[in-house]
Amino acid sequence: MQVRAPAAVLERSADPGGVRAALERIERAQPQLWARVDEVPGAVDRLVAVLAASRHLADLLATDGEALDAVVHPERRAPVPGSADALPAWTRRELLRIAARDLAERPPLLEVTGALSALARDVLRAVHGHVASTLGGEATLAVVGMGKLGGDELNYASDVDLLLVGEGDPQALEAAGRELLRLAGRCFRVDANLRPEGRDGPLVRTVASYEAYWDRWAQPWERQALLRAVPVAGDAGLLGRWMDRAGAVVWGRPLSPDELRSLRALKTRAEGASRRRGDGDRDVKHGPGGIRDIEFAAQLLQLVHGPADAALRVPGTLAALRALAEGGYVDPADAATLAESYAFLRQVEHAVQLRDGHQVHAV
Repeated sequence: MQVRAPAAVLERSADPGGVRAALERIERAQPQLWARVDEVPGAVDRLVAVLAASRHLADLLATDGEALDAVVHPERRAPVPGSADALPAWTRRELLRIAARDLAERPPLLEVTGALSALARDVLRAVHGHVASTLGGEATLAVVGMGKLGGDELNYASDVDLLLVGEGDPQALEAAGRELLRLAGRCFRVDANLRPEGRDGPLVRTVASYEAYWDRWAQPWERQALLRAVPVAGDAGLLGRWMDRAGAVVWGRPLSPDELRSLRALKTRAEGASRRRGDGDRDVKHGPGGIRDIEFAAQLLQLVHGPADAALRVPGTLAALRALAEGGYVDPADAATLAESYAFLRQVEHAVQLRDGHQVHAV
């Protein structure tokens, strides 16, 4: 089969041979491929960029007849489907749409991570609406975003970290929470293990239960994790009360010297695990000078100075670096260097994850 993509576009791609093979597969599945692609300027470049960068997105284009529209028209964001069963396919196409623009146009990092985070929030709101309708008047369930979702910094293979807070019948809430994780887990890797007591604790807690745990048992790393908590779905009043209590835990007092040592020790253990895997020098997330180093430095400074300076109470890493520089806590030139390095490392991380859709961080 003769591939019709312009030779110049193919040859300057990252993987000409792989692109040709992928195009042949797609043409066999979609005989109208070139009729659809040729009519839109830039569509060939986007298609080739996607196929050169990602085997798993090439598979999607070869097996899903509707996926090509995401490459041809990346400016068109399809509406969130009303059916929970339609969400996984919609999510895959939306991820393809985001990647097509990212790979061909190279927008700023925050546009890409923001789009991925918005996609995850839409999925969580859709599945929350589905499970909340089954609760009736028995209980109220709400979703809090954590981690990179909370910071608006998701990558292409992030865990979507969340916490669940509720009021009402505990058994109904637990069942609804598990159904929410099941439905969302068909679209993303979903992780609720940042909750009190981790996987051994209740999946859904009341605001009072969270507060009691934080007051008596919370570890310094849990306080650090709460720095990136944001409301995602559910009753605004319930989420507001939870956020107020969480904010008091994070910003109510400065970190003690023992808490600082605890956080540093935890970071050192994580770095040791990366070295033992043998990929420390290639790991853009956990390795020396990697993504986690920049995030950790920014968050530690936020936790130290944030109780006295509300301008530092932001969940995103780049926003935190900007606020730290503006507040005089970090030299502006150093903050700019860290921000530039962070954006570069995140783009490398995106590239290695797009290849096969796996949650990897090593080049």
